[in-house]
Amino acid sequence: MMSHRQRNSLTRISFAIPIHSIAARLAVAVMLTLIGALLAYAAVSQFIVSAITDERVTVDRATLATAVAIFPESARLQARLAASANAERDFTAAQMYAARALELSPRDYRLRLLMAAIKESLGDLSAAEAQLREALRLAPHKTEPHWQLANLLLRAGRLSAALAEFRATTTMNPRLLPVTLNIIWRATGQNLEAVDAIPAGDAKSRLALAAFLLKQSHVQEAARIFRNVDYSARRALAESRDFIGDLAKSDAALSRELWIDLVSGNSDERSLIWNGSFETEITKEFSQYDWLIDRSEYARIRVMPGVAHNGGRALRIDFLGRDTTRLTSEIRQYVVLRPGARYRLTAYAKAENLVTGEAPRIAVTTKAAPDWIAQSEPLVSSLTGWQPLAVEFTAPQLATGAQPAFEIAVRRKPKFSYDEPTSGTVWFDDFALVEVKP
Repeated sequence: MMSHRQRNSLTRISFAIPIHSIAARLAVAVMLTLIGALLAYAAVSQFIVSAITDERVTVDRATLATAVAIFPESARLQARLAASANAERDFTAAQMYAARALELSPRDYRLRLLMAAIKESLGDLSAAEAQLREALRLAPHKTEPHWQLANLLLRAGRLSAALAEFRATTTMNPRLLPVTLNIIWRATGQNLEAVDAIPAGDAKSRLALAAFLLKQSHVQEAARIFRNVDYSARRALAESRDFIGDLAKSDAALSRELWIDLVSGNSDERSLIWNGSFETEITKEFSQYDWLIDRSEYARIRVMPGVAHNGGRALRIDFLGRDTTRLTSEIRQYVVLRPGARYRLTAYAKAENLVTGEAPRIAVTTKAAPDWIAQSEPLVSSLTGWQPLAVEFTAPQLATGAQPAFEIAVRRKPKFSYDEPTSGTVWFDDFALVEVKP
């Protein structure tokens, strides 16, 4: 197709001819008409080639062959016909058309990828690798040459070289990491060292590896990789939250341990209840084993400063004066207990202007069922000052495979289907849970 500058040049040349006769004028008109026709033909040709080579459009091989006969100088058409022949396993024709495309456009790395695929189909792995190496030379920062070379090397049994290319590929495009890990995992017979060699050293890639191994039920290895990720980076990524949540399904105790490491900065604190005095700010991003406080239609529930049994903060419940007041799962914390072990749960509570048929209490439940395993006596609404609440219980045995995750909760259960409205304020503070040794 002629450029704008070329068209202007031709126009200037045309009008430089002295127009002294009808013949000269006719010559100019014919020249301009021919130029316009050529430009129109070039535009139409370009449109036709673009339409036929659009990969979103299905074109049969016969149509492609006709187009190549009409436009033999189109590298794109030659390549599309080569790919069609290769798909039909006509490797001789595919190689011929691909070679012609390369003659027309030798610096197009995508044509090298096509020729490599054809050479591999012919069983010539050495020639296929040579084409891919040339594609890498032409486009070293493109993902496709690395990806195709990595797969070729893997199929050829050259694992070490393949891993290097897979690593380069996933560094360029991290979205390919999960599928790459799966490919290597299957190809190597679940070789941990092989999949560990693929991700780059950044936190996201290492967490992706940990998540992959967890899905393969390699729990301890996944936890080891998770722990070795830089703490600051691990703390900042949502992938850490997802990993801890997924880990809880297979090992609740380990999940909680890693969670404590994450929220506490790897401290040695391992209390059975976390943040029992509400002094630590609860974060939405990492609240799995902290207090979970939901909205209630019967009360306003907040952690507030100013009134506390110890420290500077406590849980405050302002009842809204609605009848048949209930507190079920609005205030809870997941804890991990040993089935069959004996425990003692304690807390302190304080009432102010509390009017109720039955005051709140502390209770133990399971995640699987809403029934109470154990409950304290209710707070005495007529007393002022902080009151201790306590209950001892034995953690029940669970079904095979069930995780030992229980809930510590503040509950208020009406004695009857209807009771009088509850109003006033209650504070809770200094929750503690200890195992009672026999």
